[in-house]
Amino acid sequence: MPIANPLFHHADPVTLQALVRAHPLATLVLAQGGTLCVNHVPLWWPEASASASASASASASAPASAPAPDAGDATAAGEDEADGSVLWGHVGRGNALWHALPQPVVAVFHGPDAYVSPSDYPSKAEHGRVVPTWNYRAVHAHGTLHAVHDRAVLRQLLARLTHTHESARPVPWTLDDAPPGYIDTLLSGIVGVRLQVARWEGVDKLSQNRSAADRAGVVQGLQQRGDPYSRAVALAMQAREG
Repeated sequence: MPIANPLFHHADPVTLQALVRAHPLATLVLAQGGTLCVNHVPLWWPEASASASASASASASAPASAPAPDAGDATAAGEDEADGSVLWGHVGRGNALWHALPQPVVAVFHGPDAYVSPSDYPSKAEHGRVVPTWNYRAVHAHGTLHAVHDRAVLRQLLARLTHTHESARPVPWTLDDAPPGYIDTLLSGIVGVRLQVARWEGVDKLSQNRSAADRAGVVQGLQQRGDPYSRAVALAMQAREG
């Protein structure tokens, strides 16, 4: 479904990648047994090259063909993302999600969001024709989700996920820190998921439909609140202003 207001749409690959990597917990939505099912799964987007970024931008408007159902098992995690359009994750084997795969899904990555008060608009004092709204950032990844069962691929995926999220710590935890055989035992309890993305949608609703004065008022109001999400939205708005 297209985004209602094209002012809020973007397909810049750098912006897409930055938000997905900063907020990797995706809301996965798919149809299963005649109903819509929702799962929350961290998804890893391997580092993409400059050519991958260009391809990711193109994929926002040109659907890519999905691989065969078992393609994820045949390829090491992160080694076939030449076009920057594959995301990786895993779920517990007890999660019914993987039984329905392969399946079309939408993965929604949620960035910062904040309530916007009409009192922050200077135009409120001029004519009063203002109402509350909500500013937010998000990315939608549309594609086909596949199950991955190969233990070697799963172990490599866990190692890369761990490195991604532990690397900034003073003493990063690694799989080797676990007792011998412990990780191999746990591998029996998970199933990998591989999302081949056909189309990206970036949504930055940051008061683009308001005047420059109103946007400046919103930034000031968000900064005064002091909570992290309000500050993050204010920073994103300032970045758009250049």
